Amino acid sequence: MYRKCTNYPEVDLYYYNYKKKERNDMVEVKITKFRSFNVNAKRNNRTELKKLKLYILIEQIRINSTYYEIEEHDNEQNQNRTFLFIFFTYFMMYFCLGILPPNIANIINLLPFTTSSGFGIVISLNLLIGMLTMIILGYFGDRIYAKVSRKGLFFIMNMIWIICYGLISLVSNFSQIVILIVVGAIGIGSFLPLGFSMVSDLFTPEQRGAKFGMMHIALVFGNGCGMLLGSIFGSFGSGTGWRLIYSCASVISAIPLLCFFFFGKERIREVCEKSFYTYRFKGKEALNLLRKKSILGILGTVLGSWIAMSTLATWSILYLTRAFKNNSFATLIFLIAGLGALPGAIIGGKLGDMQYQKGKARGRINISFLGTIHGIICFIVFYIFPTLFFFGLLGYFLTAFTIGNQFALYTELIPPKLRSSINALNGIMMNTGGIMGNLLISMFIQINISLLQGAILCVLSVWFVSALLWIYPFSFYEREKIIK
Repeated sequence: MYRKCTNYPEVDLYYYNYKKKERNDMVEVKITKFRSFNVNAKRNNRTELKKLKLYILIEQIRINSTYYEIEEHDNEQNQNRTFLFIFFTYFMMYFCLGILPPNIANIINLLPFTTSSGFGIVISLNLLIGMLTMIILGYFGDRIYAKVSRKGLFFIMNMIWIICYGLISLVSNFSQIVILIVVGAIGIGSFLPLGFSMVSDLFTPEQRGAKFGMMHIALVFGNGCGMLLGSIFGSFGSGTGWRLIYSCASVISAIPLLCFFFFGKERIREVCEKSFYTYRFKGKEALNLLRKKSILGILGTVLGSWIAMSTLATWSILYLTRAFKNNSFATLIFLIAGLGALPGAIIGGKLGDMQYQKGKARGRINISFLGTIHGIICFIVFYIFPTLFFFGLLGYFLTAFTIGNQFALYTELIPPKLRSSINALNGIMMNTGGIMGNLLISMFIQINISLLQGAILCVLSVWFVSALLWIYPFSFYEREKIIK
């Protein structure tokens, strides 16, 4: 079946056969609101206007034609524009998160009663609150979207973290930082169930691997830029320059978000799918996600990877500073290594899409598994011998193969109505891993800061073991996928 899709839900025209009422009636449906339709039923060359209040998917309606002739309305341009607004909002979110690691020492020196282990606990609290937000949006998402559009909710939730991180520039004690980071986590935690589900709906299955790979680029590049500029500004004003970078980043973050709110288009969920699904949310169906062994395997790898990745993002600069005796040089080495994730995410997503288009069912899984295993080995070499920064670069390059393919696999295993739930579960695993990893690191450095290298190698070992869980999707993907 061939269909053209537009990015304008309010002007999209669909042709259905409303079988339950009149078997031969051709029904033209024009979307006027998120959950409202005007139905123009054509009967025997006579047009009778009917107004019906319906849900997004009407169970009685079935597809009547194999081709939908829909006006383009410069669809591709608006589709990519909406994606870019989401992309740059995600970029700035991780930019703000990246400011903290190179300025931990500056904040400790400036604010009383602040310690390295205290920051470890704050970061864990940040991840915990974000995880709770994901659980709420993942479970109650469809009920919330019935009252507030995803677009509006996305705007509100992201404004929370933008305001909070802007206010960090004005703090006078450590308690205020804790409060702002924790409240900001409410907004940050909403991005996975909201932002990633909207990206899924913007593109067809053949395009999603590359797009999710690009989202990972926003994460890595945003975090890297935040660390770099955070380190540069942090050296100004006797270590108080971090206040300026937080305030500037907050203002800049609001720009793509406002552009998304006023100019972005939210696409109806089933438009780019090869099948139509019921969107009535049922708790049992959400729990069925965990009955798929492929999903369990992927979520297990996410947990293990973020036990390592979250701690590396926060504590690598401190470790490298101790190794090189220079904070600026340590930041530069870490950023050079992290740059490997940028081409890795794109190439990994492209390779996965190519495998999908060739009909190789396990292509995305093989690419993810091999990239992860070899990447972790490179990381171990890098953190034992920091001067061999090429291995760090190669480690980030190879492990980034997983990101785009992982989210694309979700869309092939899970119906659209549960995408918010699976994205939330993915975020829960990420945050749980981050909490576990940061608490482990905090425990080690509380005992002795010299144990930091051992703690890093420990979390890398956990990641290596968890990568073996890719055997589950490799074994069960064929029988569990919904996109044939």
